[in-house]
Amino acid sequence: MNHTRIPLAARAALFVATLTSRLLSAAATPPPVQLHWLDPSPPAFARGVSWGVPWPKGAVQKDQTFALNTADGGSLPLQSWPLAYWPDGSIKWTGFATSTP
Repeated sequence: MNHTRIPLAARAALFVATLTSRLLSAAATPPPVQLHWLDPSPPAFARGVSWGVPWPKGAVQKDQTFALNTADGGSLPLQSWPLAYWPDGSIKWTGFATSTP
């Protein structure tokens, strides 16, 4: 099977890493999201990857920031952006992007 023909977004939700949030407000912290490659062997070289995470109503506020940590405690660069909002103004869905090592 040639993995280069499978879209990266379909193969990856990111290798053993944890998406955590850092609060700018006093609201409750959403639980960490565990990410991993769907394919047992991650790509052999660095590449960009993007994905989305749905959130329960009220769990993530507009001023929420996020961090991406590897299983060994390192951190990866991370971009995030809101994709949808709940009627109460909380974030319903967030898009993320990073470059994998």
